[in-house]
Amino acid sequence: MGKEYLDLKQYEMAVKSFDDYLKVSTWLDEKAEAYFYKAKALWQLSQGSRARETIFEAIKLNPDMKKALLLASEMHYEPWKSKWANLAKVAGNKDVIFK
Repeated sequence: MGKEYLDLKQYEMAVKSFDDYLKVSTWLDEKAEAYFYKAKALWQLSQGSRARETIFEAIKLNPDMKKALLLASEMHYEPWKSKWANLAKVAGNKDVIFK
């Protein structure tokens, strides 16, 4: 449901939906995806600090998630922007659900 809200640009509803899901989720691959999409919604809401904290949660659960590393790059200034982008270049997307 959260992804649908995100696609409809209903970012607050997307964040709420992802929060609800993350409270009950037990599958780590899905949790990483939920944190990724929640971070995207928060970024669109101009909540940069929360978005960065959230993308780090996705990366902690799956440090091989290329799209999460690229989003982290977008959310930072140099020198961290390049560092996250370089990590994304070598990411293999292991255990990623939606590529």
